[in-house]
Amino acid sequence: MRFRVRERSEPIPVSRAIQWLPSRGVDHVLASLRAGAGRRQIFVPQAILQQLDDTAGASPTSLRVGLLLGGLYSCPVSGARYSVIESLASVATATRDLRACITDLNAALESHSKRATAVIGWYCARGDVDDDLRSDEDAVYKTVFTEPWQTALLLAARSSGVVSGTFYQRDSLDGHAFRAPFFEMLDAKARLAPNGAKPTCIAWPTYLAGEPVIAAPPRVSKPRSTSDDETYPPEPGSRWTAWRGRRAFTTPERPEERPTSHPPGKEPLGNAPPPSVGQPEWGGAVDSAITADTTAADRPARYLELARVDGFFLTASFQFTPHGREPETFWVLQDPFYGLLLTVATNATNVLDATLHYNVHTDDPEALRAAFSDHRDVDTGTLYAKESCVDGLRARCAILRASGALLAEWAVAPTIHFLTPGEWDSVAASGSRADAKSARNLNRQRILALPEPVSRRFRLLTDDPAS
Repeated sequence: MRFRVRERSEPIPVSRAIQWLPSRGVDHVLASLRAGAGRRQIFVPQAILQQLDDTAGASPTSLRVGLLLGGLYSCPVSGARYSVIESLASVATATRDLRACITDLNAALESHSKRATAVIGWYCARGDVDDDLRSDEDAVYKTVFTEPWQTALLLAARSSGVVSGTFYQRDSLDGHAFRAPFFEMLDAKARLAPNGAKPTCIAWPTYLAGEPVIAAPPRVSKPRSTSDDETYPPEPGSRWTAWRGRRAFTTPERPEERPTSHPPGKEPLGNAPPPSVGQPEWGGAVDSAITADTTAADRPARYLELARVDGFFLTASFQFTPHGREPETFWVLQDPFYGLLLTVATNATNVLDATLHYNVHTDDPEALRAAFSDHRDVDTGTLYAKESCVDGLRARCAILRASGALLAEWAVAPTIHFLTPGEWDSVAASGSRADAKSARNLNRQRILALPEPVSRRFRLLTDDPAS
């Protein structure tokens, strides 16, 4: 069913939201490489997440379905398209057979199709620990919700009352549903912790936070029905206490606890930085919260130390002093065990840019066909991908490492530039071919300055002279 809902123009509210990334699979990463698929980023206010939590936990053994209602938006600054779930509409059904619910859902969908509110998708709450989308749930999603931006939310209630949720979106090429990231929008009165961590009202084990978070204080709400076994709000020792004890990602050992030996054939490569370039002061850069993740507010020494603690080895660094500006440094780090290449640009006080590069294996022929020719290797089923990682580097790496799809030895790599923002600005300001050629030559020189095993591992070597 097609909807005629006017898209509103509002800045995307990422600064007041928490990004949650699926803890399983990398399909959402592959889907993000395809342009024009029609999907939107999903934003959910905390009040709606609390309603969903209540819905799933009120009667864990019963089946509950409903519509996710809200608005469609586009950001006038970035052009990003996103949806915001603003209310829920339960759909009464007298059966546990989801396929028999299609008529009820279609009727509910029809009643909302002529309203200003968009049907962002649907939710299904069932008393089951399995968070995979079953065949009947997938059939409902595919049959009833046909817009590319519509989502499915599966809520699973445990006997202890803990609720887990998983958003799904559909791949536009082969039609399969994959676990999707989403943003938790903070309440207007929510306050950040002194260290910048954002308060969250959920504890879904199916997601990892893409930035530092803390548990929000349990809200005071109306008591549940006396037929419920559990008390509400949860007593101490319930899921809030469990949440505080759960780490959103696997924490590597402290530097002094790291083993000195390495798996056979997995010795660190290029761990010594060039002697001509000064090093950040590693010691004291990270406080006792060793589980902290990177943020845009990090100073360079803290960011680089968190990367080192997470398993990255410093390979090289290059300096540049723009005219009339403070010096900039371009850092090259690698995780040789998983084939992760991290490039970071800094000045004395700020992280200017950080990009994570990797090769990922896929069995999806459509994903390979959709990628740029120099971003794919069809014979090995490999895609090159990169993503910004100023925020949430460790959470992103945890997801990729857990996927089992990373290639330690790359099969494909486009030209990767080892230049600072100031160097790019200098080339753009001059606009001359000579300066552009100089930038290419400089990039080549820096690649050749890297340890040969590193260049080989990431396929950075080239026999073509800079033109």
